[in-house]
Amino acid sequence: MKNINVFISNKFFICLFLLFGNLTILQAKSFQSISESNIPNPVFQNHLGTFYEDLSFYNISTNKFNNQLIQWFNLDDNHSLEKVREFIDEIGYKHESFQHFYKGLKVENDLVFVHSKSGKVTSVNGQLVRFENLDVTFNLSDEAIIQIAKTDFDEGIVTFSSHVDLVISKYEKKKKINIEIAKRVNIYSFYPIENVRYYLNNDGEIVNKFSENNHVDVPGSGVTFYNGTRNFTVDSHEGIYRLKDNFRNIHTFNGQNANSYSYSNTLSYLDTLTGLVIGAEYFTNSAQSFVSSELQPAVSLHWGMTQTFDYFKNIHNRNSFDNLGSPINSYYKFGPNYNAAALTFNQFDYFTFSEGGMTNNRNPFVLLEIVGHEFTHAVIRRNGNGGLNYQYESGAINESMADSFGKAIEFYSSVNPQWTVGEGIYIEPQEPNFVRSMEDPNSSGTPSPDTYMGLHWYPDEFTQSYAVHVHSGVGNFWFYLLSKQEFHTGVNDIGNSYYVQGIGINKAEKIVYKALMEGLTPTATYLDYYNATKQVAIALYGVDSYEYVQVVNAWYAVGVGDVFLDKKEFDFKSNLKIYPNPTKEGKLTIDSQFDEKVTLQVYDFLGKQVSSIFELEKGINQIKIDDLSHGIYFLVFKTDEKTHTEKLIKN
Repeated sequence: MKNINVFISNKFFICLFLLFGNLTILQAKSFQSISESNIPNPVFQNHLGTFYEDLSFYNISTNKFNNQLIQWFNLDDNHSLEKVREFIDEIGYKHESFQHFYKGLKVENDLVFVHSKSGKVTSVNGQLVRFENLDVTFNLSDEAIIQIAKTDFDEGIVTFSSHVDLVISKYEKKKKINIEIAKRVNIYSFYPIENVRYYLNNDGEIVNKFSENNHVDVPGSGVTFYNGTRNFTVDSHEGIYRLKDNFRNIHTFNGQNANSYSYSNTLSYLDTLTGLVIGAEYFTNSAQSFVSSELQPAVSLHWGMTQTFDYFKNIHNRNSFDNLGSPINSYYKFGPNYNAAALTFNQFDYFTFSEGGMTNNRNPFVLLEIVGHEFTHAVIRRNGNGGLNYQYESGAINESMADSFGKAIEFYSSVNPQWTVGEGIYIEPQEPNFVRSMEDPNSSGTPSPDTYMGLHWYPDEFTQSYAVHVHSGVGNFWFYLLSKQEFHTGVNDIGNSYYVQGIGINKAEKIVYKALMEGLTPTATYLDYYNATKQVAIALYGVDSYEYVQVVNAWYAVGVGDVFLDKKEFDFKSNLKIYPNPTKEGKLTIDSQFDEKVTLQVYDFLGKQVSSIFELEKGINQIKIDDLSHGIYFLVFKTDEKTHTEKLIKN
């Protein structure tokens, strides 16, 4: 076992070309650089075409670069890259997403993300596979495709299909990439709940499939099942009070009656105009205070959705799961076979939660972190770049992000957050008494790996869908290391010693959210996640920032990436605290935890020494800087073995 190798030479790809008839998947070639800037060609890091290039030093115009993307990838005229999304984030970076097309057909899951600031490209990442000589003739009718898919599906009492699309399918089998002309269709059933995406080739063979299910206002209050009495908003309607929050567009329904409904056709289940399940009704009460024990799980669900909405709105400025303010429709008592799920049927999204029961030793599935977890699946699905496919490593990242944001919502709501997932869900305590642990994934109910390709990593034949809840342990442990503000050290499963200083969940959650929105393709791997979070950390904090170093260190700790901070440098930085910085004050506080002698000198922006030499004592040191004018300075610390520099801003 070994780390994901971040830098793979092009020679590696010479032996990776695959032939399917006349189709050829190509290794990267040399090409004419863009203009006179000598931009390096992209280095592909795995079989899915993952790449990341830092172009911040090349001063290349965004418009010029975008106009020559095809040449940059050395693609022929059958290929095109079409802009499908563009936005400017809160710190002034522009993010553009380009979809790969071949002979006018969409190449599924191939996306290129160009990041820029002030009209200059800073970095480019994504996934793109180069190929040529693909025949795009397709003979099977849409009706035949639907029938084959429905025959394989054979799940529900009621099934129906989405429209059928002709695409270029890029799919993975046994760590090899396959490119085929295919038709794509989704098959749905409502009882049981299922939504499966199918890809079928010209011979009617199913080449890939995977589930897309991830498992007038007045103040009110109520007793929740897990978190005691809580305040929330309800709706006053015809003399009763409903679990409905008009401001947040949150609707909490009793799904029990829907389960006994007649499933003779799709229209008897789902209202095609409103997207609401027919037969389900709001939970109601005669008073504004919902206190009966029977209502406690529904109150937990309603309160949990308000906390989840507020978290995404206040922390990430996201309005509902799709950032469009769409209704948040949740159904409790939706049947014993569905623990919790975030579902989509055509254009409608909704959430279902079960009562649990003694047969599976589960309390109601309305824990705050579970509610937040399911909501996050819908956020992922609506990230603007196609979400994250629920299979292989992209599915594991999908699950890990849902766990991470579920935990972040717990911290936001101050409900005694722990670094375990599902604590309290079991009726009869068991060992372990939680579903997953982010702090120690190996100790989870189903043990998960804390290292990429490490202990408990499932072999390839299990990774398509089953292992998404297991392999999420890698991303979960990375998020834990980055979030918990303490010093983490250890040796991972592949023998690498690591040193990580957590930067706090407030910073970690923003890095993960921006990575989801700005830099992940639907088939993202952990290497793509690594690239995207690095790019975000650089944009937010700078390439020489402490936060960026810890993002990389945390990935190294879980076996992803091969760059980490030297231990001496880490020890030096972790033993110094400098505040306030920036500062308007006339003195600077330096907390030194060194046992040895440390000296400090101050230099201005031009490198001129502007202070005498200070000798720091262990503990708190007060340094007078009232003689310094406004500007940028450098604090140079020295021991007998090491020199370390920190930037100081005097306002």
